[in-house]
Amino acid sequence: MYLHNRLIVTFQADLLGDKPTDRARMANLALQTALANTPLPEIKRVPLGDSMRFDISDQVIFYMVKEDVGGAQSAGIFELASQKVSQRLTLAIQEFHEARDPKSLA
Repeated sequence: MYLHNRLIVTFQADLLGDKPTDRARMANLALQTALANTPLPEIKRVPLGDSMRFDISDQVIFYMVKEDVGGAQSAGIFELASQKVSQRLTLAIQEFHEARDPKSLA
């Protein structure tokens, strides 16, 4: 999944019958909707057992599962991977808003 050519996350696993490409498409749609409706989005990671939910301003954007990280055997590896995804998402959203802010273009 990308936001303006910046990699956010690579989905590798099927989830609830959705293929990784479908998950990426749905996540991109949810992300674009959230960005259009929220001027200053708040990104949250919500742990849910063997998965991590990513929300923007209380709107679910996507779920990341251990199988997306090569079936990470340790909770620590999965936690680090989800933190990295959160950092990428934060940076991409900042760049998205800067690109649309007339003050930053001056």
